Parts: sequence; structure tokens; C-alpha cells
Amino acid sequence: MYFAVAMALVVTMALALARAVIGPTVYDRVLSVNMFGTKTVLLLSVIAFLYGRPDFLDLALAYALINFIGVLAVLAALLLAAGQLGWLSGRTPADLGVRDGRLKPPSSHPNSVSSQADLHKGTDARVDYARIAPLAGGGDLSATMTRLRAVIEAMPGARIVESRPDYLYVQFETRWLRFVDDADFLLDPAGHVIHVRSKSRLGSNDHGVNRKRIEALRRKLDLG
Repeated sequence: MYFAVAMALVVTMALALARAVIGPTVYDRVLSVNMFGTKTVLLLSVIAFLYGRPDFLDLALAYALINFIGVLAVLAALLLAAGQLGWLSGRTPADLGVRDGRLKPPSSHPNSVSSQADLHKGTDARVDYARIAPLAGGGDLSATMTRLRAVIEAMPGARIVESRPDYLYVQFETRWLRFVDDADFLLDPAGHVIHVRSKSRLGSNDHGVNRKRIEALRRKLDLG
């Protein structure tokens, strides 16, 4: 019985190797390598019982640990490579900017913040999650906007894509995986504030990253 199981495992391992070579996707190859490692552990366990070699069980456990760590390392390397190649940056939104004195509505997912969120109550926007205070205009709105540009330019991963006296469009990019968040800043003379909207391109949850960034900007502006 153990011999038949061992032969079945060998056949399965051969099929896994074939899939690792054929692919066609990276996911197929990684999954096949992981499957081959798992079947190797099972084969060593069967051999231990078949030939009465309990020391093979220790070998199987060691190989299982190596296989697990190896697969994690490969996945991490692939993820990092994908980020560095720009595959995780997402597409630049085509509908950013100002419409009728308003920035684009906040997202329907918990991955954005907007100081104009309350203007979109009753829509599918996640108003409660996105709500954030606008940036204070200070004594001189134009001077505050100029200082805001300077603060943003000094931030790692920040790139000002569009700059007007009353509007800024900024892309914030993470260092390793190069995820991109799009942020708009709109001068509001009537309210004497600078409205802000920031949203992550990828993922349905930003885990508070956009809020933390805007609050960090607020603190730097206050110190200025």
C-alpha cells in the first residue's frame, strides 16, 4: 500500500514539474513549485514508514520548513519586482480636477479622504470614512498654497503633476512597491481653506494611509 502511495506521489511530482516548466503564468509556476515541495515532504514520510526509517521524518520536517520559507521568499521577490517595474502603480485617473468648484467625489470604498465628502451624502461614496477637515488657509491663502507646494516637493515619493495658483494635483508613490495615491488640493477663497482629496489607485482599503499623509501635511503647514 505504501509503495503504491509512493508511486502516486512520484507521478504527481512529475506533473507538478511539468506545470512549472509549461506555466504559462508566473502564478502557475510558483504554485507548481510549492506543490512539488509539499509532495516531496509526503514522499519522504511514506518512505520513512515503508522502510522503517524514522529519521526520514526529521528530514521531511526540515524540507517542509525550507519549502515554506523558499516559496515566501520567491513571492516577496516577485512582488518587489512587479512594483519596481511599475506593474502595481495602476492607471492615472482621467476624471480628476475641479468640476463646479468641487473635487472628484470620494470613493465608494474605504480608500480615500475628502474635505468635501459631506457634499456627496446620499451617494455611494463612503462619506463617513472619507470625511477630513480642509487645510487651514492661514493669513494669506496664496502664501499658504506656495508653502504647501514646497512641503510636498520635499516629501519622498511625491511628484507634482499639475500646478496652478488655485489647484495642485500630486502623485504620492511608495518606495518599494511603487503604489500610487492621487491627491488634489483646491484653494477655496470663500471658505479661506484649501480643500483636499486623496485616493489610493489600487486596493479597496487604504488602511488609513491617505489620512495619515494629509494629517502629516497639515502639521508641517502649521509649523511653517
